[in-house]
Amino acid sequence: MNTAVQHDDFFSISRKIVESFIQSVVAVDDRMVFDPRSPASEAGVLLEPDNDDSDLGIVVESVISVESPERDEHKLHYQDLSSAFAKKGIVCSGFQPLSDPVLTKQSIVESSKNADITILDWQMDNVQAGGTLATAAILDIINSDLREGGRLRLITIYTAEDSEVVLRALETGLSAHGAVRGTGFIAFSKEGLRFCKIDVVSKAIIEKELSNQVIVSFTKLTAGLLSNAALSAISDMRSKTHNILYKFNKSLDPAYLSHVLGLISSPGMREQAHEVAFDYTVDLISEEIKSQLQTSEKVKKSLSRDNLSLWPGHVNSNNQDDYFGVKVGALEEVKFGNHKMVGFLQITTKDDLVNVLNADPKIAEHAPEGPEEHFENQPVQLSAGEESINQHLELSALECIRRDVKTSLPTPPVLKQGTILKKGSGYYVCIQPLCDSVRLTCSTEFTFLRVDKVTNVDRPFSHVIRSSTGYVRLNINPSSKKLRIIKFSPCNILHVVKAAGSGNGDYLFTSGDGDYNWCGEFKQPISQAITTSVAASMSRVGFDTFEWLRIKARQASNS
Repeated sequence: MNTAVQHDDFFSISRKIVESFIQSVVAVDDRMVFDPRSPASEAGVLLEPDNDDSDLGIVVESVISVESPERDEHKLHYQDLSSAFAKKGIVCSGFQPLSDPVLTKQSIVESSKNADITILDWQMDNVQAGGTLATAAILDIINSDLREGGRLRLITIYTAEDSEVVLRALETGLSAHGAVRGTGFIAFSKEGLRFCKIDVVSKAIIEKELSNQVIVSFTKLTAGLLSNAALSAISDMRSKTHNILYKFNKSLDPAYLSHVLGLISSPGMREQAHEVAFDYTVDLISEEIKSQLQTSEKVKKSLSRDNLSLWPGHVNSNNQDDYFGVKVGALEEVKFGNHKMVGFLQITTKDDLVNVLNADPKIAEHAPEGPEEHFENQPVQLSAGEESINQHLELSALECIRRDVKTSLPTPPVLKQGTILKKGSGYYVCIQPLCDSVRLTCSTEFTFLRVDKVTNVDRPFSHVIRSSTGYVRLNINPSSKKLRIIKFSPCNILHVVKAAGSGNGDYLFTSGDGDYNWCGEFKQPISQAITTSVAASMSRVGFDTFEWLRIKARQASNS
Protein backbone atom coordinates (compact mmCIF):
# COMPACT_ATOMS: atom_id res chain seq x y z
CA MET A 1 0.00 0.00 0.00
CA ASN A 2 1.35 3.41 -0.95
CA THR A 3 1.80 5.44 2.25
CA ALA A 4 1.98 8.81 0.47
CA VAL A 5 -1.31 8.14 -1.27
CA GLN A 6 -2.83 7.06 2.06
CA HIS A 7 -1.71 10.26 3.68
CA ASP A 8 -2.98 12.48 0.88
CA ASP A 9 -6.32 10.69 0.91
CA PHE A 10 -6.80 11.14 4.65
CA PHE A 11 -5.77 14.79 4.48
CA SER A 12 -8.09 15.41 1.52
CA ILE A 13 -10.99 13.88 3.45
CA SER A 14 -10.10 16.01 6.49
CA ARG A 15 -9.90 19.13 4.34
CA LYS A 16 -13.38 18.52 2.90
CA ILE A 17 -14.71 18.12 6.44
CA VAL A 18 -13.03 21.40 7.43
CA GLU A 19 -14.50 23.25 4.45
CA SER A 20 -17.93 21.96 5.42
CA PHE A 21 -17.38 23.02 9.05
CA ILE A 22 -15.97 26.54 8.63
CA GLN A 23 -18.71 29.12 8.39
CA SER A 24 -17.21 32.48 9.30
CA VAL A 25 -13.97 34.38 8.77
CA VAL A 26 -13.23 37.90 10.00
CA ALA A 27 -10.52 40.02 8.32
CA VAL A 28 -9.14 43.34 9.58
CA ASP A 29 -6.74 45.53 7.59
CA ASP A 30 -6.13 49.29 7.51
CA ARG A 31 -5.37 49.09 3.78
CA MET A 32 -8.50 47.12 2.91
CA VAL A 33 -9.98 48.09 -0.43
CA PHE A 34 -13.29 46.93 -1.84
CA ASP A 35 -12.46 46.72 -5.53
CA PRO A 36 -11.06 43.48 -6.99
CA ARG A 37 -7.47 43.15 -8.09
CA SER A 38 -6.65 44.03 -11.65
CA PRO A 39 -5.62 41.11 -13.90
CA ALA A 40 -2.14 42.60 -14.18
CA SER A 41 -1.78 42.60 -10.40
CA GLU A 42 -2.90 38.96 -10.15
CA ALA A 43 -0.44 37.94 -12.82
CA GLY A 44 2.37 39.19 -10.64
CA VAL A 45 2.08 36.15 -8.36
CA LEU A 46 3.04 32.64 -9.43
CA LEU A 47 2.44 29.45 -7.47
CA GLU A 48 4.58 26.37 -7.52
CA PRO A 49 4.56 23.14 -5.49
CA ASP A 50 6.63 23.00 -2.35
CA ASN A 51 7.46 19.56 -0.90
CA ASP A 52 9.47 20.84 2.07
CA ASP A 53 6.60 21.06 4.55
CA SER A 54 8.02 19.03 7.42
CA ASP A 55 4.93 19.47 9.59
CA LEU A 56 2.81 16.82 7.86
CA GLY A 57 4.69 15.94 4.71
CA ILE A 58 1.88 17.19 2.51
CA VAL A 59 2.10 19.17 -0.69
CA VAL A 60 1.23 22.80 -0.06
CA GLU A 61 1.52 25.95 -2.09
CA SER A 62 4.44 28.33 -1.93
CA VAL A 63 4.91 31.59 -3.72
CA ILE A 64 7.31 33.16 -6.17
CA SER A 65 6.63 36.88 -6.22
CA VAL A 66 7.16 38.69 -9.50
CA GLU A 67 6.19 42.23 -8.62
CA SER A 68 3.89 44.15 -10.93
CA PRO A 69 4.31 47.94 -11.16
CA GLU A 70 0.54 48.27 -10.56
CA ARG A 71 0.54 46.29 -7.34
CA ASP A 72 0.40 47.86 -3.87
CA GLU A 73 1.73 45.07 -1.67
CA HIS A 74 0.13 46.48 1.49
CA LYS A 75 -3.45 46.38 0.24
CA LEU A 76 -6.00 43.70 1.03
CA HIS A 77 -8.61 43.31 -1.70
CA TYR A 78 -11.70 42.36 0.26
CA GLN A 79 -13.81 41.50 -2.78
CA ASP A 80 -11.30 38.84 -3.88
CA LEU A 81 -10.97 37.40 -0.37
CA SER A 82 -14.70 37.24 0.35
CA SER A 83 -15.44 35.80 -3.11
CA ALA A 84 -12.83 33.06 -2.65
CA PHE A 85 -14.39 32.04 0.68
CA ALA A 86 -17.94 32.41 -0.68
CA LYS A 87 -17.22 29.79 -3.34
CA LYS A 88 -16.56 27.38 -0.45
CA GLY A 89 -19.78 28.36 1.33
CA ILE A 90 -17.90 30.45 3.93
CA VAL A 91 -18.91 33.96 4.97
CA CYS A 92 -16.01 36.40 5.25
CA SER A 93 -16.62 39.75 6.92
CA GLY A 94 -14.05 42.53 6.84
CA PHE A 95 -13.54 45.95 8.30
CA GLN A 96 -10.92 48.66 8.58
CA PRO A 97 -9.58 49.68 11.99
CA LEU A 98 -11.38 52.53 13.72
CA SER A 99 -9.64 55.77 14.66
CA ASP A 100 -9.55 54.65 18.30
CA PRO A 101 -7.15 51.67 18.78
CA VAL A 102 -8.97 50.59 21.96
CA LEU A 103 -12.31 50.35 20.15
CA THR A 104 -10.62 48.57 17.25
CA LYS A 105 -9.13 45.98 19.61
CA GLN A 106 -12.52 45.41 21.24
CA SER A 107 -14.13 44.95 17.82
CA ILE A 108 -11.47 42.43 16.78
CA VAL A 109 -11.82 40.44 20.00
CA GLU A 110 -15.63 40.38 19.99
CA SER A 111 -15.89 39.44 16.31
CA SER A 112 -13.21 36.76 16.70
CA LYS A 113 -14.99 35.03 19.59
CA ASN A 114 -17.55 33.55 17.24
CA ALA A 115 -15.43 33.42 14.08
CA ASP A 116 -13.76 30.20 12.94
CA ILE A 117 -10.73 32.04 11.53
CA THR A 118 -9.33 35.54 12.15
CA ILE A 119 -7.14 37.32 9.59
CA LEU A 120 -5.24 40.40 10.80
CA ASP A 121 -2.84 42.85 9.25
CA TRP A 122 0.34 43.23 11.27
CA GLN A 123 0.64 47.01 11.11
CA MET A 124 -2.88 48.40 11.61
CA ASP A 125 -2.13 51.45 13.72
CA ASN A 126 -0.22 54.41 12.28
CA VAL A 127 0.48 55.71 15.78
CA GLN A 128 2.08 52.59 17.25
CA ALA A 129 4.57 50.53 15.28
CA GLY A 130 5.68 46.92 15.51
CA GLY A 131 2.28 45.22 15.43
CA THR A 132 1.25 46.64 18.80
CA LEU A 133 -2.48 46.59 18.03
CA ALA A 134 -2.39 43.11 16.47
CA THR A 135 -0.44 41.66 19.41
CA ALA A 136 -2.74 43.28 21.98
CA ALA A 137 -5.81 41.91 20.19
CA ILE A 138 -4.31 38.42 20.01
CA LEU A 139 -3.48 38.55 23.72
CA ASP A 140 -7.07 39.42 24.58
CA ILE A 141 -8.40 36.68 22.29
CA ILE A 142 -6.25 33.91 23.76
CA ASN A 143 -6.84 35.11 27.32
CA SER A 144 -10.56 34.80 26.64
CA ASP A 145 -9.97 31.29 25.30
CA LEU A 146 -8.05 30.35 28.43
CA ARG A 147 -10.84 31.60 30.68
CA GLU A 148 -13.20 29.28 28.81
CA GLY A 149 -10.89 26.30 29.31
CA GLY A 150 -9.15 26.49 25.92
CA ARG A 151 -10.40 26.18 22.35
CA LEU A 152 -9.27 25.50 18.81
CA ARG A 153 -8.02 28.78 17.37
CA LEU A 154 -6.43 29.81 14.07
CA ILE A 155 -5.24 33.38 13.57
CA THR A 156 -3.52 34.45 10.35
CA ILE A 157 -1.29 37.51 10.14
CA TYR A 158 -1.52 38.59 6.50
CA THR A 159 1.24 41.11 6.06
CA ALA A 160 3.69 42.77 3.69
CA GLU A 161 6.23 43.06 6.51
CA ASP A 162 9.19 40.71 6.86
CA SER A 163 7.77 37.41 8.16
CA GLU A 164 10.72 36.60 10.41
CA VAL A 165 10.54 40.02 12.06
CA VAL A 166 6.82 39.48 12.73
CA LEU A 167 7.39 35.97 14.10
CA ARG A 168 10.10 37.16 16.49
CA ALA A 169 7.89 40.00 17.72
CA LEU A 170 4.98 37.62 18.30
CA GLU A 171 7.19 35.13 20.13
CA THR A 172 8.38 37.90 22.45
CA GLY A 173 4.97 39.51 22.92
CA LEU A 174 3.26 36.19 23.68
CA SER A 175 6.09 34.58 25.66
CA ALA A 176 4.04 34.55 28.88
CA HIS A 177 1.71 32.04 27.20
CA GLY A 178 4.47 29.70 26.05
CA ALA A 179 4.74 30.96 22.46
CA VAL A 180 7.04 28.77 20.34
CA ARG A 181 8.23 29.96 16.93
CA GLY A 182 8.06 27.50 14.05
CA THR A 183 8.59 27.86 10.33
CA GLY A 184 6.01 30.48 9.40
CA PHE A 185 3.86 30.07 12.51
CA ILE A 186 3.59 30.48 16.28
CA ALA A 187 2.41 27.57 18.42
CA PHE A 188 1.96 27.40 22.21
CA SER A 189 3.16 25.04 24.91
CA LYS A 190 0.71 26.33 27.52
CA GLU A 191 -2.18 24.06 28.47
CA GLY A 192 -5.38 25.38 26.93
CA LEU A 193 -3.53 26.76 23.90
CA ARG A 194 -2.18 23.49 22.52
CA PHE A 195 -4.53 23.80 19.54
CA CYS A 196 -4.05 27.53 19.03
CA LYS A 197 -1.89 28.58 16.08
CA ILE A 198 -0.86 31.89 14.53
CA ASP A 199 0.26 31.77 10.90
CA VAL A 200 2.25 34.56 9.31
CA VAL A 201 1.46 34.76 5.58
CA SER A 202 3.07 37.14 3.13
CA LYS A 203 0.88 39.42 1.05
CA ALA A 204 2.87 38.16 -1.91
CA ILE A 205 0.17 35.48 -1.81
CA ILE A 206 -2.95 36.99 -3.36
CA GLU A 207 -6.29 36.84 -1.58
CA LYS A 208 -7.73 34.11 -3.81
CA GLU A 209 -4.95 31.77 -2.68
CA LEU A 210 -5.01 32.94 0.94
CA SER A 211 -8.38 31.21 1.42
CA ASN A 212 -6.82 27.88 0.40
CA GLN A 213 -3.81 28.39 2.65
CA VAL A 214 -5.82 29.10 5.80
CA ILE A 215 -8.03 26.06 5.17
CA VAL A 216 -4.92 23.87 4.78
CA SER A 217 -3.57 25.29 8.04
CA PHE A 218 -6.89 24.70 9.84
CA THR A 219 -6.88 21.13 8.54
CA LYS A 220 -3.40 20.58 9.97
CA LEU A 221 -4.77 21.56 13.37
CA THR A 222 -7.75 19.23 13.18
CA ALA A 223 -6.96 16.26 10.91
CA GLY A 224 -7.74 13.25 13.13
CA LEU A 225 -10.41 10.64 13.70
CA LEU A 226 -12.38 12.02 16.65
CA SER A 227 -11.72 15.63 15.63
CA ASN A 228 -13.08 14.92 12.15
CA ALA A 229 -16.12 13.27 13.71
CA ALA A 230 -16.66 16.28 16.00
CA LEU A 231 -16.32 18.72 13.09
CA SER A 232 -18.74 16.64 11.02
CA ALA A 233 -21.23 16.52 13.88
CA ILE A 234 -21.11 20.27 14.44
CA SER A 235 -21.37 21.10 10.73
CA ASP A 236 -24.30 18.69 10.40
CA MET A 237 -26.05 20.35 13.32
CA ARG A 238 -25.39 23.76 11.80
CA SER A 239 -27.00 22.68 8.53
CA LYS A 240 -29.99 21.25 10.43
CA THR A 241 -30.35 24.15 12.85
CA HIS A 242 -33.46 25.52 11.18
CA ASN A 243 -35.00 22.05 10.97
CA ILE A 244 -34.62 21.75 14.75
CA LEU A 245 -36.02 25.27 15.19
CA TYR A 246 -38.99 24.25 13.05
CA LYS A 247 -39.71 21.36 15.43
CA PHE A 248 -39.30 23.45 18.59
CA ASN A 249 -41.39 26.36 17.34
CA LYS A 250 -43.26 29.04 19.28
CA SER A 251 -46.63 27.32 18.77
CA LEU A 252 -45.55 24.77 21.40
CA ASP A 253 -45.39 27.44 24.14
CA PRO A 254 -48.86 26.70 25.60
CA ALA A 255 -47.99 22.99 25.84
CA TYR A 256 -44.70 23.80 27.58
CA LEU A 257 -46.40 26.16 30.02
CA SER A 258 -48.99 23.45 30.72
CA HIS A 259 -46.06 21.34 31.89
CA VAL A 260 -44.86 24.22 34.09
CA LEU A 261 -48.33 24.70 35.56
CA GLY A 262 -48.61 20.98 36.19
CA LEU A 263 -45.38 21.12 38.20
CA ILE A 264 -46.59 24.20 40.07
CA SER A 265 -49.80 22.39 40.96
CA SER A 266 -47.81 19.77 42.87
CA PRO A 267 -46.91 20.95 46.41
CA GLY A 268 -43.75 18.85 46.36
CA MET A 269 -42.51 20.35 43.09
CA ARG A 270 -43.83 23.91 43.36
CA GLU A 271 -40.70 25.58 44.67
CA GLN A 272 -38.46 24.01 42.02
CA ALA A 273 -40.99 23.95 39.18
CA HIS A 274 -39.02 26.22 36.86
CA GLU A 275 -35.73 24.36 37.43
CA VAL A 276 -37.40 20.99 36.77
CA ALA A 277 -39.04 22.36 33.63
CA PHE A 278 -35.67 23.65 32.49
CA ASP A 279 -34.10 20.19 32.93
CA TYR A 280 -36.98 18.67 30.98
CA THR A 281 -36.41 21.10 28.11
CA VAL A 282 -32.68 20.51 28.01
CA ASP A 283 -33.25 16.74 27.89
CA LEU A 284 -35.84 17.15 25.14
CA ILE A 285 -33.61 19.29 22.92
CA SER A 286 -30.45 17.28 23.57
CA GLU A 287 -32.22 14.03 22.74
CA GLU A 288 -33.37 15.54 19.45
CA ILE A 289 -29.79 16.55 18.64
CA LYS A 290 -28.54 13.11 19.67
CA SER A 291 -31.04 11.37 17.40
CA GLN A 292 -29.98 13.59 14.51
CA LEU A 293 -26.31 12.74 15.07
CA GLN A 294 -26.97 9.02 15.37
CA THR A 295 -28.38 9.03 11.83
CA SER A 296 -25.86 11.52 10.40
CA GLU A 297 -24.18 10.19 7.28
CA LYS A 298 -21.42 12.81 7.64
CA VAL A 299 -20.43 11.57 11.09
CA LYS A 300 -20.69 7.90 10.10
CA LYS A 301 -18.53 8.49 7.03
CA SER A 302 -15.85 10.32 9.05
CA LEU A 303 -15.43 7.18 11.20
CA SER A 304 -15.98 4.59 8.49
CA ARG A 305 -13.67 1.58 8.29
CA ASP A 306 -12.15 2.94 5.08
CA ASN A 307 -11.32 6.28 6.70
CA LEU A 308 -9.89 4.56 9.78
CA SER A 309 -7.67 2.48 7.50
CA LEU A 310 -6.24 5.67 5.97
CA TRP A 311 -5.26 7.06 9.38
CA PRO A 312 -1.98 5.08 9.90
CA GLY A 313 -0.46 6.48 6.71
CA HIS A 314 -1.47 9.98 7.79
CA VAL A 315 0.12 9.96 11.24
CA ASN A 316 3.09 7.80 10.17
CA SER A 317 3.81 9.43 6.82
CA ASN A 318 7.48 8.35 6.98
CA ASN A 319 6.37 4.72 7.29
CA GLN A 320 8.43 3.95 10.40
CA ASP A 321 8.40 0.24 11.25
CA ASP A 322 8.09 0.85 15.00
CA TYR A 323 5.73 3.84 15.08
CA PHE A 324 2.74 1.98 16.53
CA GLY A 325 2.66 -0.20 19.61
CA VAL A 326 0.09 -2.45 21.24
CA LYS A 327 0.19 -3.48 24.88
CA VAL A 328 -2.28 -6.26 25.72
CA GLY A 329 -2.84 -6.70 29.44
CA ALA A 330 0.43 -6.95 31.35
CA LEU A 331 2.43 -8.28 28.38
CA GLU A 332 5.28 -6.26 26.93
CA GLU A 333 4.37 -3.73 24.24
CA VAL A 334 4.89 -4.88 20.64
CA LYS A 335 5.98 -2.31 18.03
CA PHE A 336 4.98 -2.40 14.36
CA GLY A 337 4.39 -0.27 11.27
CA ASN A 338 1.57 0.86 9.00
CA HIS A 339 0.82 -2.45 7.32
CA LYS A 340 -0.05 -4.28 10.55
CA MET A 341 -1.95 -1.26 11.89
CA VAL A 342 -4.11 -1.16 8.75
CA GLY A 343 -4.61 -4.92 9.17
CA PHE A 344 -5.98 -4.38 12.68
CA LEU A 345 -8.40 -1.70 11.47
CA GLN A 346 -9.74 -3.92 8.68
CA ILE A 347 -10.56 -6.93 10.91
CA THR A 348 -14.14 -8.16 10.51
CA THR A 349 -13.90 -11.91 11.26
CA LYS A 350 -12.26 -14.24 13.76
CA ASP A 351 -9.90 -15.49 11.04
CA ASP A 352 -8.84 -11.90 10.30
CA LEU A 353 -8.00 -11.38 13.98
CA VAL A 354 -5.97 -14.61 14.18
CA ASN A 355 -4.04 -13.74 11.02
CA VAL A 356 -3.13 -10.24 12.21
CA LEU A 357 -2.11 -11.42 15.68
CA ASN A 358 0.10 -14.19 14.27
CA ALA A 359 1.71 -12.08 11.52
CA ASP A 360 5.17 -10.74 12.38
CA PRO A 361 5.67 -9.11 14.75
CA LYS A 362 3.40 -11.44 16.71
CA ILE A 363 1.00 -10.07 19.33
CA ALA A 364 0.46 -11.89 22.66
CA GLU A 365 2.52 -14.79 21.33
CA HIS A 366 3.41 -16.12 24.79
CA ALA A 367 0.05 -15.57 26.50
CA PRO A 368 -0.84 -18.68 28.56
CA GLU A 369 -4.41 -18.86 27.19
CA GLY A 370 -3.33 -18.15 23.60
CA PRO A 371 -3.08 -14.90 21.59
CA GLU A 372 -6.74 -14.69 20.55
CA GLU A 373 -8.19 -15.33 24.02
CA HIS A 374 -5.69 -12.96 25.64
CA PHE A 375 -6.56 -10.22 23.12
CA GLU A 376 -10.27 -10.69 23.79
CA ASN A 377 -10.03 -10.74 27.61
CA GLN A 378 -7.40 -8.11 28.39
CA PRO A 379 -7.36 -4.31 27.94
CA VAL A 380 -5.76 -3.25 24.64
CA GLN A 381 -3.66 -0.08 24.74
CA LEU A 382 -2.47 1.43 21.45
CA SER A 383 0.33 3.96 21.20
CA ALA A 384 1.29 6.09 18.19
CA GLY A 385 4.72 7.69 18.22
CA GLU A 386 5.85 8.14 21.80
CA GLU A 387 4.11 5.86 24.27
CA SER A 388 1.79 7.78 26.58
CA ILE A 389 -1.17 6.76 28.67
CA ASN A 390 -2.42 10.36 28.97
CA GLN A 391 -4.56 10.11 25.82
CA HIS A 392 -6.34 7.10 27.28
CA LEU A 393 -6.84 8.88 30.59
CA GLU A 394 -8.18 12.00 28.82
CA LEU A 395 -10.73 10.02 26.81
CA SER A 396 -11.74 8.16 30.00
CA ALA A 397 -12.25 11.49 31.79
CA LEU A 398 -14.32 12.82 28.88
CA GLU A 399 -16.56 9.77 29.21
CA CYS A 400 -16.95 10.10 32.99
CA ILE A 401 -16.95 13.80 33.81
CA ARG A 402 -19.63 16.42 33.19
CA ARG A 403 -17.41 19.21 34.52
CA ASP A 404 -14.35 19.48 36.74
CA VAL A 405 -11.69 21.85 38.07
CA LYS A 406 -10.51 22.61 34.52
CA THR A 407 -13.99 23.66 33.43
CA SER A 408 -14.92 27.34 33.37
CA LEU A 409 -17.89 27.67 35.73
CA PRO A 410 -20.38 30.55 35.39
CA THR A 411 -21.61 29.99 38.97
CA PRO A 412 -20.33 28.04 41.99
CA PRO A 413 -21.29 24.34 41.97
CA VAL A 414 -24.00 22.90 44.19
CA LEU A 415 -23.98 19.56 46.01
CA LYS A 416 -26.02 16.85 44.30
CA GLN A 417 -25.85 13.29 43.06
CA GLY A 418 -22.60 12.73 41.15
CA THR A 419 -20.62 15.48 42.91
CA ILE A 420 -17.02 14.44 43.69
CA LEU A 421 -15.40 15.86 46.84
CA LYS A 422 -11.94 15.48 48.32
CA LYS A 423 -10.79 15.86 51.91
CA GLY A 424 -7.18 15.10 52.67
CA SER A 425 -6.35 12.00 50.63
CA GLY A 426 -9.93 10.73 50.56
CA TYR A 427 -12.37 11.04 47.66
CA TYR A 428 -16.16 10.93 48.05
CA VAL A 429 -18.95 10.62 45.47
CA CYS A 430 -22.37 11.96 46.44
CA ILE A 431 -25.15 9.40 45.85
CA GLN A 432 -27.93 11.46 47.41
CA PRO A 433 -31.16 11.35 45.32
CA LEU A 434 -31.59 14.59 43.39
CA CYS A 435 -34.98 15.28 44.98
CA ASP A 436 -33.32 15.18 48.42
CA SER A 437 -30.70 17.76 47.42
CA VAL A 438 -33.11 20.68 46.89
CA ARG A 439 -35.67 22.63 48.93
CA LEU A 440 -33.45 22.34 52.00
CA THR A 441 -34.33 24.47 55.00
CA CYS A 442 -31.88 23.18 57.60
CA SER A 443 -28.63 21.29 57.99
CA THR A 444 -28.98 18.08 55.97
CA GLU A 445 -27.20 14.74 55.91
CA PHE A 446 -25.86 13.70 52.51
CA THR A 447 -24.94 10.14 51.57
CA PHE A 448 -21.52 9.60 50.00
CA LEU A 449 -19.54 6.65 48.74
CA ARG A 450 -15.90 6.66 49.76
CA VAL A 451 -13.75 5.81 46.73
CA ASP A 452 -10.12 4.81 46.50
CA LYS A 453 -7.47 6.72 44.57
CA VAL A 454 -5.25 4.36 42.56
CA THR A 455 -1.62 5.45 42.54
CA ASN A 456 -0.03 2.26 41.22
CA VAL A 457 -0.24 2.32 37.41
CA ASP A 458 -0.54 -1.47 37.31
CA ARG A 459 -3.56 -1.57 39.64
CA PRO A 460 -7.09 -1.64 38.16
CA PHE A 461 -9.32 1.42 38.28
CA SER A 462 -12.88 2.16 37.17
CA HIS A 463 -13.16 5.93 36.64
CA VAL A 464 -10.90 8.86 35.76
CA ILE A 465 -11.20 12.53 36.69
CA ARG A 466 -8.95 15.49 35.91
CA SER A 467 -7.15 17.52 38.55
CA SER A 468 -5.16 20.74 38.33
CA THR A 469 -1.96 18.66 38.10
CA GLY A 470 -3.04 15.79 35.84
CA TYR A 471 -5.36 12.81 36.13
CA VAL A 472 -6.77 10.96 39.13
CA ARG A 473 -7.66 7.27 38.77
CA LEU A 474 -10.44 6.09 41.03
CA ASN A 475 -11.58 2.61 41.91
CA ILE A 476 -15.24 2.77 42.89
CA ASN A 477 -16.35 -0.17 45.01
CA PRO A 478 -20.14 -0.01 45.64
CA SER A 479 -19.92 -1.85 48.95
CA SER A 480 -22.12 -0.59 51.78
CA LYS A 481 -18.96 -0.58 53.91
CA LYS A 482 -17.82 2.46 51.90
CA LEU A 483 -20.88 4.59 52.71
CA ARG A 484 -20.38 7.84 54.62
CA ILE A 485 -22.87 10.39 55.97
CA ILE A 486 -21.72 14.04 55.91
CA LYS A 487 -23.87 16.96 57.07
CA PHE A 488 -23.97 20.27 55.16
CA SER A 489 -25.95 23.48 55.62
CA PRO A 490 -27.90 24.95 52.68
CA CYS A 491 -27.96 28.44 51.24
CA ASN A 492 -30.87 30.40 52.73
CA ILE A 493 -31.82 31.87 49.35
CA LEU A 494 -31.52 28.94 46.93
CA HIS A 495 -32.15 26.20 49.54
CA VAL A 496 -29.35 24.03 48.15
CA VAL A 497 -25.85 23.33 49.42
CA LYS A 498 -23.66 25.73 47.47
CA ALA A 499 -19.85 25.84 47.29
CA ALA A 500 -17.83 28.92 48.17
CA GLY A 501 -14.73 30.13 46.37
CA SER A 502 -11.47 29.70 48.23
CA GLY A 503 -9.72 32.67 46.62
CA ASN A 504 -7.25 30.54 44.66
CA GLY A 505 -9.71 29.21 42.12
CA ASP A 506 -10.89 26.22 44.16
CA TYR A 507 -14.43 25.64 45.43
CA LEU A 508 -15.08 24.39 48.96
CA PHE A 509 -18.04 22.77 50.67
CA THR A 510 -17.96 23.35 54.42
CA SER A 511 -19.33 20.77 56.85
CA GLY A 512 -19.10 20.23 60.58
CA ASP A 513 -15.89 18.21 60.19
CA GLY A 514 -14.08 20.64 57.90
CA ASP A 515 -13.80 21.74 54.28
CA TYR A 516 -14.18 19.48 51.27
CA ASN A 517 -12.69 20.42 47.91
CA TRP A 518 -14.98 20.23 44.89
CA CYS A 519 -13.31 18.01 42.26
CA GLY A 520 -16.06 17.80 39.66
CA GLU A 521 -19.28 16.03 38.75
CA PHE A 522 -19.88 12.72 37.04
CA LYS A 523 -22.22 12.69 34.06
CA GLN A 524 -25.76 11.71 35.00
CA PRO A 525 -25.66 8.16 33.54
CA ILE A 526 -22.35 7.52 35.34
CA SER A 527 -23.63 8.74 38.72
CA GLN A 528 -26.87 6.79 38.28
CA ALA A 529 -24.89 3.63 37.49
CA ILE A 530 -22.80 4.10 40.65
CA THR A 531 -25.91 4.68 42.78
CA THR A 532 -27.65 1.66 41.27
CA SER A 533 -24.60 -0.51 42.01
CA VAL A 534 -24.66 0.60 45.65
CA ALA A 535 -28.38 -0.17 45.88
CA ALA A 536 -27.84 -3.60 44.32
CA SER A 537 -25.03 -4.33 46.74
CA MET A 538 -27.19 -3.40 49.72
CA SER A 539 -30.18 -5.44 48.49
CA ARG A 540 -28.30 -8.75 48.40
CA VAL A 541 -29.94 -11.45 50.49
CA GLY A 542 -27.57 -12.87 53.07
CA PHE A 543 -28.34 -15.98 55.13
CA ASP A 544 -26.68 -19.19 56.32
CA THR A 545 -27.38 -22.24 54.18
CA PHE A 546 -26.35 -25.87 53.85
CA GLU A 547 -22.89 -25.54 52.19
CA TRP A 548 -23.30 -28.72 50.15
CA LEU A 549 -26.61 -27.44 48.76
CA ARG A 550 -25.18 -23.94 48.13
CA ILE A 551 -22.38 -25.35 45.97
CA LYS A 552 -24.80 -27.69 44.14
CA ALA A 553 -27.02 -24.69 43.36
CA ARG A 554 -24.07 -22.66 42.07
CA GLN A 555 -23.01 -25.56 39.82
CA ALA A 556 -26.55 -25.84 38.50
CA SER A 557 -26.70 -22.14 37.61
CA ASN A 558 -23.40 -22.40 35.72
CA SER A 559 -24.36 -25.53 33.77
